[in-house]
Amino acid sequence: MKNKIIFKKPNREPMIKEVDEITLEMLQKMVEGWIEAILPFENSKFVMILNEEGKINGLEPNLNLIYDTIVGN
Repeated sequence: MKNKIIFKKPNREPMIKEVDEITLEMLQKMVEGWIEAILPFENSKFVMILNEEGKINGLEPNLNLIYDTIVGN
């Protein structure tokens, strides 16, 4: 069974990727750094994976949530 990932770069439309296995190395490569996982909304059925140091490193804004702005891939 394939895993579905919604991948979004700043200023681009999201794309759906299907992968056999989700690994730490794959996620780090996608976000270009150390990963951080967040539940974007209460009772969320998905997890957002983002660059843990994205704001510190000045990555480009990507997505505005009610309570925060997500930066980077």
